[in-house]
Amino acid sequence: MIKSKSVVKKLTTILFTLVAVFAIGLTNVNAETKTVDVVDKGSLETAMNDESTDIVRLTSNITLNDTWDTTFELVRSKTLDFNGFTLTIPKNYRLKLLYYNTLDLKFIDSSSSKTAKLNILTHNTEPIYNEIKKDEYTVNFEIDGVDVEYEKDSETFWTYVGSKGFNNLVFKNLKITGFYGVTWGSEKTIKFSNVTKESKNGPIHTVLINSSGLTVDDVIDADSVIEYYPSGGTKVTADRTATLDTIDGYWGPITVKKKEVQTLTASTEDELIATVNQINNSKDTIIKLGADIKLTNYLKFYVLGNVTLDLAGNTLDLTEHSLMFYYGYKDNDNYNFRSNLTIKDSGNGNNGKIIGTGIRKRILITTLDMAEGLKNLPKTYGFTIDGGTYAVTGTNSCDEYVFDVFGDDYAKKQNITLNVNVKKGIFEVGKSDGAIFHLPRSDENNMKANFNFETLMVKGQGVKLGTNILGKKKIEEVIPNDTKVYYTDANQIIELEDRTTLVTNVSASTDNRYPQYIKLVKKFGLSVGDIELSDVTYGYADVPQATINIANIGGENLEIKNISVDGSNFVVEGPSTAPTINIGETNTDYKIKATSNLKAGNYTATITVTDNYNKTYTAIVTLKVKAKEITDFDISMDNWKYGETAKDAVITYGSTLKSSDGVLVYKQKDTDSWGTSKPIIAGNYQVKFKLENENYTMNEKIVDFEILKNDTEVKIITKSNSWVYDGKEHSESGFDVYYGGTKLDYVEGTKKYKLPTGDIITVNTEGSVKDVIDGEVENTISECAFQNESSYSKIVKETGKLTVTPITTLIVVTADSDTKVYDGTELTKNTYTNTNDVLLPGDTLEATITGSQKYVGSSNNVVGNIKVMRNGKDITDNYTFRTPENGTLTVTQATQKFTINENVNVLVKGSLTIDEIKAQLRSNIADYDIKYVTGDAGSFDSTTGFTAGETSGKVEMKAIAPAKDENNDGTNEYAEATKTFYINVVNKENVTISGLNDNEEFTYDGTPKKPSGTIKVDGDKVPVGELEVKYTGTGSDSTEAPTNAGTYTVTYKVKDGNPKYVGSVTYTFTIKKAQLEKVTLVENTFEYTGDEIVSDGSNFDSNKMNVSGDIKATNVGNYSITVSLKDKDNYEWKGGTTADLVLNWSITQATPDFTVPTVLTGVKDNTLNDVTLPGRFTWNDPSIVLTAGTHTYKAKYTPEDTTNYKTITDIDIEVYVKDKFDVITSVNGGNGSITPSKIGVIENTKVEITFTPDEGYMIDKVLVNTVETTITGNKLELTVDEEKDVEVSYKKIPFTVTVKDVDGATITPNGAVAVSYGEDKEFTITANSGYKLVKVLVDEVDKTTDMVGDTLKLTNITSNINLEVVVEKIVYEVTEGANQEYTITKDSEAKFKINADFRMFDGGKVYVDDELVDPNNYTAESGSTIITLKKEYVDKLSIGKHTLKVVFSDGGQATTIFNVAKTTVPVENPNTLDNVMIYIVSGILSIIGISGTLTIYKRKQKN
Repeated sequence: MIKSKSVVKKLTTILFTLVAVFAIGLTNVNAETKTVDVVDKGSLETAMNDESTDIVRLTSNITLNDTWDTTFELVRSKTLDFNGFTLTIPKNYRLKLLYYNTLDLKFIDSSSSKTAKLNILTHNTEPIYNEIKKDEYTVNFEIDGVDVEYEKDSETFWTYVGSKGFNNLVFKNLKITGFYGVTWGSEKTIKFSNVTKESKNGPIHTVLINSSGLTVDDVIDADSVIEYYPSGGTKVTADRTATLDTIDGYWGPITVKKKEVQTLTASTEDELIATVNQINNSKDTIIKLGADIKLTNYLKFYVLGNVTLDLAGNTLDLTEHSLMFYYGYKDNDNYNFRSNLTIKDSGNGNNGKIIGTGIRKRILITTLDMAEGLKNLPKTYGFTIDGGTYAVTGTNSCDEYVFDVFGDDYAKKQNITLNVNVKKGIFEVGKSDGAIFHLPRSDENNMKANFNFETLMVKGQGVKLGTNILGKKKIEEVIPNDTKVYYTDANQIIELEDRTTLVTNVSASTDNRYPQYIKLVKKFGLSVGDIELSDVTYGYADVPQATINIANIGGENLEIKNISVDGSNFVVEGPSTAPTINIGETNTDYKIKATSNLKAGNYTATITVTDNYNKTYTAIVTLKVKAKEITDFDISMDNWKYGETAKDAVITYGSTLKSSDGVLVYKQKDTDSWGTSKPIIAGNYQVKFKLENENYTMNEKIVDFEILKNDTEVKIITKSNSWVYDGKEHSESGFDVYYGGTKLDYVEGTKKYKLPTGDIITVNTEGSVKDVIDGEVENTISECAFQNESSYSKIVKETGKLTVTPITTLIVVTADSDTKVYDGTELTKNTYTNTNDVLLPGDTLEATITGSQKYVGSSNNVVGNIKVMRNGKDITDNYTFRTPENGTLTVTQATQKFTINENVNVLVKGSLTIDEIKAQLRSNIADYDIKYVTGDAGSFDSTTGFTAGETSGKVEMKAIAPAKDENNDGTNEYAEATKTFYINVVNKENVTISGLNDNEEFTYDGTPKKPSGTIKVDGDKVPVGELEVKYTGTGSDSTEAPTNAGTYTVTYKVKDGNPKYVGSVTYTFTIKKAQLEKVTLVENTFEYTGDEIVSDGSNFDSNKMNVSGDIKATNVGNYSITVSLKDKDNYEWKGGTTADLVLNWSITQATPDFTVPTVLTGVKDNTLNDVTLPGRFTWNDPSIVLTAGTHTYKAKYTPEDTTNYKTITDIDIEVYVKDKFDVITSVNGGNGSITPSKIGVIENTKVEITFTPDEGYMIDKVLVNTVETTITGNKLELTVDEEKDVEVSYKKIPFTVTVKDVDGATITPNGAVAVSYGEDKEFTITANSGYKLVKVLVDEVDKTTDMVGDTLKLTNITSNINLEVVVEKIVYEVTEGANQEYTITKDSEAKFKINADFRMFDGGKVYVDDELVDPNNYTAESGSTIITLKKEYVDKLSIGKHTLKVVFSDGGQATTIFNVAKTTVPVENPNTLDNVMIYIVSGILSIIGISGTLTIYKRKQKN
């Protein structure tokens, strides 16, 4: 019984309860939400700035002020509902948000269209301006469903004035386009959920938040991930520890999205281990038990992300080994420091259980050790318990806890915050002084923990909720105010009044004579169980339905005021009146039913129950409508030859299907891609009817058919051609096509051929030829665009020949001839001429000239080694040559240089010896002869000399210098030289004239020249000025000194008229030609540029030289310039020649600009010809067979302008050659099939493997290269990057017989009973005490008659089965004495007659007001059954109504009400003052109540 409380305390409680109710009523009235619709910027500003509106709703698109900034001054919480419309911030203006209070601001979109947008035009600074006016104000902002678009990819969307940021900032369900970042990151918390951020004018760098301090984990929940593109083309999931400044949207959008949820079922320990191993950070995971499971080994259960373990009414047995939950971390590649674990029971009535014995055989919550950098990061973990029973039955040391939480050393120093939420559940501890949770002491770790306990019961002697960290918390910190706490003390139930009591101080009694427990109960409230309706098949006749279980989990009886279900797929049926649910009872008056004619699919709806306080409670109802299986469909298809009329599939639709229920699809055999287009090219194919009506299902029938290849010969021949060499690269693009031996014609206006089948052929050739030396070049096919080529079996490809022939115009190379007078040096001439206008530009003829002549005579100047070169290549064969012509080198006799005086004087009768004559002759040669010529003035003897006669006169003489043979070959190099002189016989005196230098040499400089020195006459007998001077020589016979080049003499002679003297002297001198440096070219080779090139020479003197020829040019070619001397008489080139100089120069081919191709791929065993190069590139050897890996191959680049640009050969190009792998498939143990093996699959190709189990079987395991792999459905998609060995094994399909839990019957086995396909299963069914069996329903069909005794046998089970037992409670009636009134002092007993056989009362019990009545206080007798309460017992009962309950041994009960009254003694003189005092006291209490109410109301208003 509950301990009594004082009357005053009760009155006070009642009074303030009334006051609270009154205050709440006033508050609710005051809290009515005000919504204002706005149509323009004016009404929007007014509503946002007022102090009364809660929701401002747009009813049209609105553009804010375009002449000044728009300002919202907010003093209360506001919601701006965009309602599907657009709010535009104009160009160069801002939206200013000023906060004058603590408040919440929300931007939402309530429309169904979800088209709301905040459109922001260009601004030079951040376009949205937030200013929180005081530091003590706390502002939260949330934007949900409103897209944001900005014209620029700079600035930040959500910014602040100063350092004060929002408390909480939430972005949900929107797309942000533009801006560099979303916010600065100065908020207390920031959350993104279902958000896309991308650039407006990308690609450009953009982020969510440019922060190196915030991580991904800081801004998203455990059920979300961030995806982005760190480089072109590849999307990745961001690491949760990555800082946000590293998440760059340059290559693509940044997306925050919910993780995929995988739901896995486990019915055995092996299956449970397999499902646990599938937990990963990329998906949230729900693991649902399909049967009772006992652990025979420790099970490590990694909690990554959100993980749920659903007991589903089954038992997980830990009595041999513990279940260990490792939070947040598996290894350095798998961790999530915001992970949450939920353990729930979706079965009814906490039937789901986890049982253990205690130490090492219970639930452990822990984590693994990790690197220091990770260990110090903050971790926030969640742990929720939602239903089920959790028991540890051991009684030994350390057995006293259900959950051991972070008790090991790894967990104690990992900066963990654990949030525990126990929604409901039953906990049982076998050892005394136990608890639900055992946590470490606060001084042992840096861990924090928060707890919330709602509805639960902890059973056991001395039990508590928890210890250490939890034990030091106050009850009010861990249990909501609407929840009452009860605990037992021996046989008493005590309600905890002081909620400041520490958790460790609240425990049940250790008295083992009575059940001990702690119980948490809502003050009032209902719990509505989720419902999973039985699966039905499309077209179902029997509508699925189920009972709605509504339990009263509070401390007050409640009425069901209303019950409804959303949507149109379900209806609720039940009583029209509002039933009352007593405390602890469950109402089953209502049923949920699916509507008729639902299509196949999964359906979910929310059931809402409203109680008499208008509080609502919800539950989820789910239904699966399975597709109807089709069994009478058939399809077939015949083969045909390519080019013939295609065949159609022959289809038998059967009794149910129609053609509109699906479509024919085709695919190439051994591939995975189905399509609706009927194949047209030759190959092996498959066809099937693809169901598109989701209401039906059938086993696919896939039919093979073949389109046979066309066997008509198709011959493709590239044309041959030949060209006369012209310096160009030649190719021939023409080709001929023959079909069945008949030559086809081009399609008019094209260079395409069309076959009779309609297929088009075009060919690109890659053969090219330029020089004769190239020989016969194959005109190979570089690309053959043969439409549907694979559909022909006889294709012949032949290549033509390409050749170049030489130019036929003969080229004659003629060596130049030359002649010179012997000078003692070799005569050579290395120049030559060739036939003009034959060589092409860029081609240069080279020849070697050999020949020399030194002495007098002639010899050949021989031509040898003739060749033509182009850019270093010998192309002589491109030309035709005639026999070369030699030149002649001739050396002629030289004239000796022989000088003498012309006059020799002798007196009359005098004589001169030979030596005296020679002395006067003054010759330059010593050895010469003197001979007489003519004259009678004297006589000459070659021995004695000359004797003069007696008279004066003149004798002509000659001096003869003999010829010279320098090399003794019989030919004189110098000819005999003769000079005439005169011996003058005179009567005058011969004087000697001298003083000048003889045989002097001068160089022409344009000035007169004469021998140097001073002429003088011996004894000055004749004045020098009277001497006769005469110059003779090259082109000169004058008294003036010569200027031009040549050999000269000058004679000084006494004039003939001199009476006394005679005499003369002759001097020889030479004026040599001035020598000029030969002109050379500064540069004689230029590379083609496309611009005009001018060839400059050095040493060129335009005053002395002429120039002609190719001074400038643009294109590649050989060019010449001729330089000649203007005055060849006086000038010569150094070396002594005056011949014109021919200066050759050329423009050579330039190297073209090109980019070496990259990212080329090929396939192993193909040829290089299958690897496509960009235009103008060709492979050196396209026939090379490719091998896997990255390799380098040689290629050639041919420019468009082959005259002026080089063709580049031997270019190294890298090709990645994809490998080929085999995918080998097999079935281990039979019972199904698998997609056949695929041979030669190209690397990184996706291959789909289909697993087809036999009837009654399902996939057990799939091993890929011996590693077990998870699959979805019956298909597995593999990326083939290595040899793959896929092995599947099948097992019988497990089914579940779901035994509905029913009060009043025992069914063994119960819960979810696992069976295999085709298995038989027996169930023992007995009614419990107080109940009788009515019927047994199997999938709602009554099978009671199938029972043998207490046993029902289900045979050949091929589907899930629902087993329901219907019982009726045994109820007896009180036929006499019901509702009687017992009056104290008047009645002597209270007698009740019950229509139950008295024998059933053997062992029966009597209760009054639910308290057991001692048998000494009543009598029981037959006559049906008569129970008589004794007077001494009844007289002690309180005045008023009481409940009698009689319980019989068969469990039946009889209940009635009786009233205890007391006789009142009349009073003649009542004390009216007492009545007056009562009225006064009542008035005072009323005033106090009203005053208290007003006080509380006012305080609420202030708050």
